[in-house]
This record gives sequence, C-alpha cells and structure tokens, in this order.
Amino acid sequence: MNHRRGISLIELIVVISGVSVVLGVSVGLLHRVMRTQSNTRHFFDSERAAMRLSGQFRKDIHAASEVFVSDNSTEGKPLIHLTLHDGWAVDYFTSTTAVVRTSSKEGIPSAREEFVFDREVDAVVHQDLEAHAVVLSISDLVSSVTLQGISKPLDERNKPIALSVYAIKGRDLRMRTAESPR
Repeated sequence: MNHRRGISLIELIVVISGVSVVLGVSVGLLHRVMRTQSNTRHFFDSERAAMRLSGQFRKDIHAASEVFVSDNSTEGKPLIHLTLHDGWAVDYFTSTTAVVRTSSKEGIPSAREEFVFDREVDAVVHQDLEAHAVVLSISDLVSSVTLQGISKPLDERNKPIALSVYAIKGRDLRMRTAESPR
C-alpha cells in the first residue's frame, strides 16, 4: 500500500491562489471602511464646529453693548467687532477653512478659538439696525461636484455647509440694568 503523506504542488498552488483572492478582497473592503470612517469623522467635526460657533456667536451678540460689522473681511481685519461689558472685546476673523474668535480685555488678548470646517467656507455678517439683530451666514464655496462636464448633487456625507445664526444684540438678561427695560 502506497500512502501519500504530503500534498501535491497543484493542491498547494490552488490553496495559495484562494487565500490571495480572499486577502485581496479583504484589503479592498478594509480600505473602503477606513475611507468611510474618515469621511464620517470629517463630517461630524464640521457639524460640531458649526454648533460650537453658533452657540458662542449667539452668546457674544447677546452680551454685546456695541457691534461693528466690517464691509469686507480682508486679511488681518475682523469680520465683526463686539464690545462687551467690563472692557471685554471679541473679534471674529475668517480664514480659508475656519472662523477664528479672539477675545481681549482692554486691548490685551486673552483667548483665541478656531472653528474649523473640512472645506473652504465663506462667512458674511449682516446687521439689522432696527431690530438690533446680527446674522452670521456661513456657506461652502463648492455646492456640487462636476464629473466629466455633468454636475451632480453631493451625497449625504458631503452635504454643503449652510449655517445661518440669528442673534439679537443686548438680549442677555444677565447684562441688563434696572433702568434698561429692553
């Protein structure tokens, strides 16, 4: 009786080919999962920055005693300058992918906070003098993807950034005095 104790070369090649196909498919799926996770993280980071910015902007406008909105936001010039009570001042600047908030007391800088988005944004501030309201509008510069000359809307992960924050100056009840009935 002739018993074989090993495997043939053909059997070994078939097994190695099968394992390499499984590994190739697994690497492709792993790459897709990692890319989706990265896109999702960027999306939620932008959402979180927008929520933080809207909350902080409202607090600052509500606590402001004076508001100065610039005509255009150039490099080094604030988009909006707020004067708060007790000598505090807050400035909002824009950069390519972020809105920067700086606060200072009597001209001495004390804090800086960046609200970073995952793509280029455009920030505009409008002031309604009659209603004492200030509106901050932020939108991204790209709202659709052009692929081979055909424009198609972005998918769920790449929704365009569109944020509008409406706040009324001096609305903070903690800053009111007894003689200001507003």
